Amino acid sequence: MMASTGAAVADEESYYTDAGLTAGQSVDHHQAPTLGPNQTATSKFTVNFRSLDAPLYANTYVRCTGTDRYSASLVNREDRLRLRLHKLVDNQTTALGEVASIPLADLPDSEEEWTVVLGVEGNRLTASAESGSTSLTASADDSAINDGAYIVQNFYLSRTGSTATVKRACLDQASSSERTDVVRDETFSTLVFEDTFDAGSDFAEGKWAEYVDGISPYHHLDATSCLDHDWGVVDVEAHDVADGCGRLWWRLRRNEDGSLNPETGWQNTIDTANGETTLRYYDEAYVTTEDTDGEGSLQNFVYGRLESRIRFSQEIEGLWGGLRLQPDDRSNGGEIDVAEAYGGGDATGIVGATVHFSQTDDPSTRKPQDILPRPDLTEFHTYAVEKTPSRITFYVDDARFHEVLREDGEELFDSCFGPDSPYHVCLSTRVGCMSWDDAPDPSVFEQASMDVDYVRVWAMD
Repeated sequence: MMASTGAAVADEESYYTDAGLTAGQSVDHHQAPTLGPNQTATSKFTVNFRSLDAPLYANTYVRCTGTDRYSASLVNREDRLRLRLHKLVDNQTTALGEVASIPLADLPDSEEEWTVVLGVEGNRLTASAESGSTSLTASADDSAINDGAYIVQNFYLSRTGSTATVKRACLDQASSSERTDVVRDETFSTLVFEDTFDAGSDFAEGKWAEYVDGISPYHHLDATSCLDHDWGVVDVEAHDVADGCGRLWWRLRRNEDGSLNPETGWQNTIDTANGETTLRYYDEAYVTTEDTDGEGSLQNFVYGRLESRIRFSQEIEGLWGGLRLQPDDRSNGGEIDVAEAYGGGDATGIVGATVHFSQTDDPSTRKPQDILPRPDLTEFHTYAVEKTPSRITFYVDDARFHEVLREDGEELFDSCFGPDSPYHVCLSTRVGCMSWDDAPDPSVFEQASMDVDYVRVWAMD
């Protein structure tokens, strides 16, 4: 339950996934907004180049703007493994520098982990490809592309092939400079909301609220769409304050005699599709700065900066926790997921942000980005978002990692995030999710918490 209102507060793992390709297929496997024009992009993947029946191009793109880009390609072709640099400008491809190569027969006939690094500093491009004792390097000078919006890890299988699988692929980057094509001169000096969780035993009433309908003490009104994809039930007892943190729990449901007490009757889409009964073994938490009595918001803002320091549990896969902004008017379809993580296992270290322009499952209406490389989520990290008339920009530990610009779709941006669309803060824990279709095993997992050190909101000046 909520605590009563007190005095006001004054004031490295990487993201590995597999890519399956058919003949003639090109896949942009990972993409990230560029951190700056001077950057280093690192593409990692595992493949047996000797076993392929056609050329496989493992491409790393930097300074991408529209279709323009610089690229480093590692490809098995004509009995050799080749590393080469290209530029694509106005749909015209030009080779840069010398091609480095070795005979394919010199490679082990087995799956090997490769690391391709493409760096660009001013007009200088350097590339390397390494696996075990094998190393290739290439370099060139060019001034055609001075800046870019994103980097890409791409794989292309020649039309002469059949299929290929690239395993454990990921994309990381570093930069020593800022993008020059985006103006970020807004300031945020007026603190309008703060909770440092230094007093009381639970989230303070007057700052935080929760929805519980009249049907069940567990059914959370605002969680209806989430319940379609998870295996939990929202419980007003599944959050508290201790050790200077707000804690939102995943907690196994038990009867007084210690036996398991799963909730039934609310099917999720995954179990329904598989013809199975949904068993909700876990209580979960949901708090918000929206006034759930219908009076408006306890705290909302149109333009401003939200910042929170959070530690996510990595104990087991399926612990979906997050910080997000939702519109006071749900009908506009917008949502800003500032940080969402999914627990341990295959999801270890995965945390990202998403801008939603609709609440449908249409992927074209959302713009997601994971933090690369994966951070250690067992440690606290600071997540922030700036919402302005021209951009929505995300940061982790003061480093920008994702950005959505109004200029990329002005009408849709304004309808969801314009001057008439105030947003409020939400914190929640969920069990599983639509992207990670699994739930923790109740025989091996009892409880864990998402720990929040503070939440602060500043209005834009």
